[in-house]
Amino acid sequence: MSTPADRRDAATALAWAALSAGVLVLLLGPVARSADVDVPALLAAGVVAVAVAQCLLLVLRHRRPAAVLALASALQALLLSAVPADTSLQGAGLLVAAYTAGTLLPGRRLALAVLASVAVQTVGLTAGSVGLTRAAPTASGALPVLGEVLLATAGAATTTGAAAAVGAWVGLRRAHQRSLLAAARAEVEHQAALARSAVAEERTRMARELHDVAAHHLSGIVVQASASERLVDADPERAKQAIRDLREQARATLHDMRSIVGILRASAVSSPAGQQDDDEGAPVPGLAQLPALVEAARAAGDEVQARCSGPGVVLPPLADLAVYRTAQEALANARRHAPGARVVLAVTTAPERVRLEVENQVPPTSAAGAQAPPGSGLGLTGMRERADLVRGHLQTGPTAHGSWRVVFEVPVPAAPTPEVEA
Repeated sequence: MSTPADRRDAATALAWAALSAGVLVLLLGPVARSADVDVPALLAAGVVAVAVAQCLLLVLRHRRPAAVLALASALQALLLSAVPADTSLQGAGLLVAAYTAGTLLPGRRLALAVLASVAVQTVGLTAGSVGLTRAAPTASGALPVLGEVLLATAGAATTTGAAAAVGAWVGLRRAHQRSLLAAARAEVEHQAALARSAVAEERTRMARELHDVAAHHLSGIVVQASASERLVDADPERAKQAIRDLREQARATLHDMRSIVGILRASAVSSPAGQQDDDEGAPVPGLAQLPALVEAARAAGDEVQARCSGPGVVLPPLADLAVYRTAQEALANARRHAPGARVVLAVTTAPERVRLEVENQVPPTSAAGAQAPPGSGLGLTGMRERADLVRGHLQTGPTAHGSWRVVFEVPVPAAPTPEVEA
């Protein structure tokens, strides 16, 4: 099955064949008469046929460059043997074949192919000069046979070698362009891979942040909604209060979701008046916001006991956020899987580390009688990812006395030692 390259080679071969035939038909007679050479009609027809056949070999110049060069050289030798050595007759097909070989063959193989071509042409020159296959008589006063052969061989080596050298230079340029293009494509693919990785990491971070906020508030909303449903008929006043608490929980959820959107954006969006929206400009939560988190959990109906001990420490923003989100997720899990159970949240600080411990009882049945909503599995995964991100250590699991405990320890970076001037 032919390819576009094969069709281009076929068109090139036909074009060169037509051009060679036309030039020889028009110029062979006048040139022969000016050189005082008698060229019979049959010989002229043979010369044109050989030149056309040489050009037709170019159909295979990209598939078999070395073979085409060898056959074109053989036909060139046949042309040279048919005319006197002092009469220049260069087939166009040989030059194109030498050029193509230069673009495709490696250096050592190309040099050997050119030397072989010159040698084959020399054989034809020698045969024509000594009259072995001479078909036309030479003019009087011609150079001696040896001089004719040497001059013609030098000319053949120059023309064939120059065509091959130009092809080799073009081949090197093309190889260099291909290497640059391959490097550019590799760089584009690398940048695309980095972009895909960054997008995947950002999606994971967004999912983790949204899960942490939504799970904390929405699990409380689910529990309070179940309690409100049972209180509508038994105690309307308490049901109204529960619904008001639900409204506050929903508002807190909306506030936190807006805060997350503001954190995920690269910069705060300014309002038309030039001032930032309060929700989007909210600070990133951390250790300082744990008391508010505990109060929100208590307002949602959780029995949370908080303890804090140790000196004040300053954590990097990412580690500070990781402690807060871990506490938030632990409280949300306790509310989801053990509603109404007592929860103890303890924070212990030291100069070298911060330890967060959240422990809740695991009753055999829910105190409210409602079935715990199923978890998504993202909470523990998010906590582990945060711990790895800040070089912390996370441990979760049941205790010996039947409770569930989450322990998160994060290192406190050492303060830089001030330099003392000499």
